[in-house]
Amino acid sequence: AVFNTNDGAFEDGTKEWKTNTVFGEKIATPGDAPIREGYTFSGWDPIVDTMDDEGKSFEATWAANSDTKYTVEFYTMDTTGVDVLTDTQIETGTTDSVIELIVSAPTNFYIDDDKSTYDDKLTIAPDGSTVVTVYYARKSYTIAFDGNTGTVNGVATQSDAYYYGAAVAVPVTEKEGYTLTGWKDEEGKDVTVNITAVEDATYIAQWTVNQYTITFENTGDTVIEP
Repeated sequence: AVFNTNDGAFEDGTKEWKTNTVFGEKIATPGDAPIREGYTFSGWDPIVDTMDDEGKSFEATWAANSDTKYTVEFYTMDTTGVDVLTDTQIETGTTDSVIELIVSAPTNFYIDDDKSTYDDKLTIAPDGSTVVTVYYARKSYTIAFDGNTGTVNGVATQSDAYYYGAAVAVPVTEKEGYTLTGWKDEEGKDVTVNITAVEDATYIAQWTVNQYTITFENTGDTVIEP
């Protein structure tokens, strides 16, 4: 009789065990059950009984373990666009089954499907080595500064993209003969420049004309007409 471990092995590493049995007598089974990572031995197929006159073969049957581990790694993009590992979770499931995760991105983030593998129908490896990744990318917002006949950083308008939460660089403003008094949005409302990017925004410079005082000093008898 031949006993095949069917992707498993005996403790000594062998895949097969043979025994000689007289016709009509009960066939002896291996002393130790075979082992297979991620599975539990559930018996021999067919059921071991008596020897016939042709010899018999038996194959190990296995039940997939329901507590096999796999790892889920969460990466969050920082404000410079770099992905940072922010969380690692150890989960369990049935060996060789397809991993199905339900994930949602935090506010102002989205799941980067090009980098993530959580939805790639990965299966749980018997040895627990499967790693599933989820990448949270930051939304990008456009921040624009309009010089409004003046300049911002030496140009009429400046528009830059910022990742959510990034620090906004307030530009240097200039208009000859004028002083910057504040900013308005596109609806004409007075606004304060938000130094952190949280949404698309346009800031329009507001100016006031400079006032100068001219003093005439008479040091002699000459009459100075104003």
